[in-house]
Amino acid sequence: MFRGRERTFNVLAAPRVGSSETCVRRVRLDPDAEGVPHRADREQIVLITAGAAIAIVAGVRDALLPGDTVIVPPDAEFSLANATSEPCEAVAVLPVGAKITPDGGVPELPAWLE
Repeated sequence: MFRGRERTFNVLAAPRVGSSETCVRRVRLDPDAEGVPHRADREQIVLITAGAAIAIVAGVRDALLPGDTVIVPPDAEFSLANATSEPCEAVAVLPVGAKITPDGGVPELPAWLE
């Protein structure tokens, strides 16, 4: 488990647990969690499983409910926020080795993608 700003990541699949090509993680956004703008150099897929979220992909805002999926193209700026008083849960998928660039930062390979 990895704890970030107003969010928790649980690794479901990654090289360190046997996957060679795909990383899957469960994401829990705390109530009222702000979006954290970032870019990935590979496609991301996010499925909302509980609660509600606001996704912003390349400047386009979309309200998401359980069962909704957002597909984020490579290098598109993306953020996921929770504007409710209840937690939001999602499953996120990225290819192994994808690099994430935080807003204003440098590309990095997060520990949950190793």
